[in-house]
Amino acid sequence: MRLAATYPVSVVCAVLGYRRSSYYYRPQPPDDTALKTAIQEVAGAWPRYGYRRITVQIRGEKQWVVNHKRVRRVMSLLGIQGQCSRRKRRTTNSEHSFARYPNLFSTNSGACCSASWNQLCWRFHSNPSSFIHVQMVESDQ
Repeated sequence: MRLAATYPVSVVCAVLGYRRSSYYYRPQPPDDTALKTAIQEVAGAWPRYGYRRITVQIRGEKQWVVNHKRVRRVMSLLGIQGQCSRRKRRTTNSEHSFARYPNLFSTNSGACCSASWNQLCWRFHSNPSSFIHVQMVESDQ
């Protein structure tokens, strides 16, 4: 308020309908030391937990009413992140008893290199059992 330099604060606040206590009020950041130690304890015991699960643990163990957004903010200030473990998805079962056929495309490199890609064509044959057979044939063009 620039008017406070020339007029008394009480007059300026009365004219504006503003309380003097609100003029002098400076918000204080919340004291998160207890929450920081609780987060560090839970994250130390359960390193894979993220902010959601740590929030549930603190609510359950400490019986605190704590917001998940506050826990996330404090965790980012502390540099704590839940460790993510990705599962490997197996897409092929190589443990079968069927014969394994060689990859002729990679082993027969002489025949593949002599034909340019423009001379190769793809043929698709659909079976009645809804399977698609793909065959690469060298065209005569």
